[in-house]
Amino acid sequence: MFCQYSLNGNVFSADILRQREDEVKRKERRKDRPIRIKKSLKELQREAADKSFFEDAPPCQADTTFLEMNFSRSLLKAIASLGYDRPTPIQAACIPVALQGRDVCGCAATGTGKTAAYMLPILERLLYKPRDDVATRVLVVVPTRELGVQVFQVSKELSKYSHVEVALSVGGLDLDTQVAALKRIPDIVIATPGRLIDHTLNTPTFNLNSVEVRIAWQINYVLLR
Repeated sequence: MFCQYSLNGNVFSADILRQREDEVKRKERRKDRPIRIKKSLKELQREAADKSFFEDAPPCQADTTFLEMNFSRSLLKAIASLGYDRPTPIQAACIPVALQGRDVCGCAATGTGKTAAYMLPILERLLYKPRDDVATRVLVVVPTRELGVQVFQVSKELSKYSHVEVALSVGGLDLDTQVAALKRIPDIVIATPGRLIDHTLNTPTFNLNSVEVRIAWQINYVLLR
């Protein structure tokens, strides 16, 4: 039997009312679903390329110690002098991989020890594999002067019991002092992009021909290559 209902002078069939109820229920269910964003072919290709290039980080031991990482005595002495007891999560994840000479892309919040996470394996590399000739072997590129000063201070503390030389080259600081430091051909150079380009073009004794390790900073990201 076909039923009709009158509402404010309008006539509705039971089927129409049922369809509208189903539509309301479908809309309610959609609210809880994540929004699907259609990706272009180029984005899908880039994601596939990244997936094939990057490897998942190996599982790290949360209860490991710096002593178990087999650092040189000078580095262990510097670590102890800074009061470091155990590595932070970003350090425990990155240091074993970096010690193998592999590329690392790390992300962590501010103040979690990212600088030591890449600087400790770099210093170990410089100590374990010294070169006969004097050359700048490590370049750290940071986005701001303040971050450059912070990285420089931490690096100097970690290398204070070794022969590794660290130089800072950032904007806003005395240029002649930076040129003099670069003339000594330090092992590690920490620089902002603008000042790095300036010294590359205008400081005859400075070049990047012998750089073996490159570190690029973004906000809370570190790429070690």
